[in-house]
Amino acid sequence: ENLGFQRREAFGLEFDERGIRWTSSPYFGQDAESTDAASRSYFAAMQRILESGYRTVVVSLRDPFTDLRPIAEAAEELGMNDGQYLYVFVDIFDPSLLFDDDPIVRKLIEGAAWVIPLSEDLLFFNSFFSSWFDQGQGTVDILNQLNPLTQGEEGFVDAQPDYYQTAIPEYGCAFMYDAVMTSGIGACTAWNLLNATKPRALSGLDHQLGVRQSNFRGASGEVTFGSPQFTFLGGTRKPGTVIWSSLNIRTPELGIFSIVHWNIPGEDSGWERVGNATEFDFIFAMGLPSRHCI
Repeated sequence: ENLGFQRREAFGLEFDERGIRWTSSPYFGQDAESTDAASRSYFAAMQRILESGYRTVVVSLRDPFTDLRPIAEAAEELGMNDGQYLYVFVDIFDPSLLFDDDPIVRKLIEGAAWVIPLSEDLLFFNSFFSSWFDQGQGTVDILNQLNPLTQGEEGFVDAQPDYYQTAIPEYGCAFMYDAVMTSGIGACTAWNLLNATKPRALSGLDHQLGVRQSNFRGASGEVTFGSPQFTFLGGTRKPGTVIWSSLNIRTPELGIFSIVHWNIPGEDSGWERVGNATEFDFIFAMGLPSRHCI
């Protein structure tokens, strides 16, 4: 639930800054423990969207395999799965859902959009990957010794000497790695600033200011904080330092995915179209080449 609130706040700030009208409709799932559980259900969330009149629905899922089916069922029952709505999935999604046994689920996501950040290491063999594969048994031994889990505990891994030559970082690892590095570099920056003035204990605010002044090339690309365009982004990573892609979720017959646009860091042009104007056109629900709803 906390993650959902954080995402709603992030989207809300972005929409407000850009002058986009919006509303939010949270759901708490079928396991919600509340006297008001009915109003927190998937169906209630979709019904509020229907009553709002909005036709573009940004979907932020907790767990695609748990949440998407009841959302699709609610959309079908409410008449919101007929091609009149554009569903935009952000971040957490699973492509295998295109082959789900439930035709209602497939119907909801075919013709939808998926906006997702991509780390630099996924597209280019950058220095992070080079360093990863160069690690040897010494690094493995140190990590095994520092592992807080013991054999038999869930999540325990007894890394072998060739771990870094056989294991490939999963999607999202680069951002988590950079988050940890940012915390460490921010602390060092804060200490340097304090020593230059008056030595004292490092406070949370000191650390935060140090993080905001961090600037380094990480696994996901250049990591820099602050935004000259949007005032509320002073403490967040600059949007232009992350590769963003906008994917069109298509039917398997049309190739499953088409990357329609992407944003490459360092370019002033913003979102760029990928490919030619025919093959990479966005195909909406029901196979329509253009959106026929408001």
